[in-house]
Amino acid sequence: MNLAVNGLRGDVRQAISYYEDHFDSLGRFDYVLANPPFNVDDVSLSTVEKDPRFNTYVIPRNKSKAKKSEQGKETVPNANYLWINLFATSLKPEGRPSRLCIWTSR
Repeated sequence: MNLAVNGLRGDVRQAISYYEDHFDSLGRFDYVLANPPFNVDDVSLSTVEKDPRFNTYVIPRNKSKAKKSEQGKETVPNANYLWINLFATSLKPEGRPSRLCIWTSR
């Protein structure tokens, strides 16, 4: 919907962006337009801490009791900052984020 409203072309694909990078997005885009599912708290820490899309800046870590996923692996306590990292690292140096996005949670 954001693409249509803003008169943009785009390639929309279904994926779990924390674990899949279908667009080879690191430093690739002029513009970021997104509607992420904020407030996710079950992202595998071991997966994202190795990914430059997320570890270029700080990965949030729980300073108190670490949350464990069903498999017993440590998870990121709040993935909202992962989305911010993803947007920032996907932009080219001259790129910019959208000021027209409407952020919602599902």
